[in-house]
Amino acid sequence: MRETNKCDICGRDELTNYSMGKDIIGFEELTSANFRVTDKDYGRCVQTVKCRNCGLIQPKYILDSQDLIKLYANVDDESYLATSDIRGTSNYRQVIKLIDKFAKNHESLLEIGAGSGGLLDSLKHQFNHIHGVEPSEKFCQFARERYGLFLDNTGYENISESRKYDVILALDVIEHVASVKHFMDKVFQLLTDDGIVIVSTPNKNSLAARLLGKKWWHIRPPHLYYLDKRSFNALMDATGFKIIRKAFFYWTFPIGYPIECLQKLLFKKSYISLDNLTFRVKLNTFDSWVYVICKT
Repeated sequence: MRETNKCDICGRDELTNYSMGKDIIGFEELTSANFRVTDKDYGRCVQTVKCRNCGLIQPKYILDSQDLIKLYANVDDESYLATSDIRGTSNYRQVIKLIDKFAKNHESLLEIGAGSGGLLDSLKHQFNHIHGVEPSEKFCQFARERYGLFLDNTGYENISESRKYDVILALDVIEHVASVKHFMDKVFQLLTDDGIVIVSTPNKNSLAARLLGKKWWHIRPPHLYYLDKRSFNALMDATGFKIIRKAFFYWTFPIGYPIECLQKLLFKKSYISLDNLTFRVKLNTFDSWVYVICKT
């Protein structure tokens, strides 16, 4: 694989080696199992470099988006699908409130990385046209069987630009793509002139990230890019967007999930399984930004 020689956002050649995780995994070693939503291989990631100009942390090697699509196409995550409705309860409400407040039109909506389809199902009566894109075949099948949604089983690169959207959702997506700038350039082309985009992504300079260091739960094999306030602002400037609102995402989980995650962080394995407990807990770790943005 070829090493990158410039920052994906600002284009400067001021890159320096930067070890984001405690364990490095080569891209060629990745399998679809590494890309499960519920994978807890925290602290392990591809080799990264950091831009001294804008602060973006990105893969050291140039990645092919088609290789990523192939990996995601075969993701099989029964645990995620079984709990997807519970997980999404809180952030679904957050997203809907943001749409109600900032969207000027409700003609068409696109969700990139639609996952199990739960959020799209919650919004289908608010828009005349909805479109979801999801590379995982299993997730698309689930959305079809559970919600009657026919997601486009592909990557964002293949979305037709013949239709423009008033609202575009990309929740925890940009850290997974081969190029964050190419991704946002594509979103710009798909968005109506007065439309909005809702983007969420982990904040690498959060208190949780600082406390956990190289064991931070957002350091995972499928996370390729790590942004903070400075690098996200640089991305907005480079792609013709501006931020109109930002907040923190909070999530709802079955109580067993955060306990299992904590065991994984402390002991590298889970000793006690609480999967049978249905009690839910709402968490805000203040390390996942959600932005509402629009064209400048």
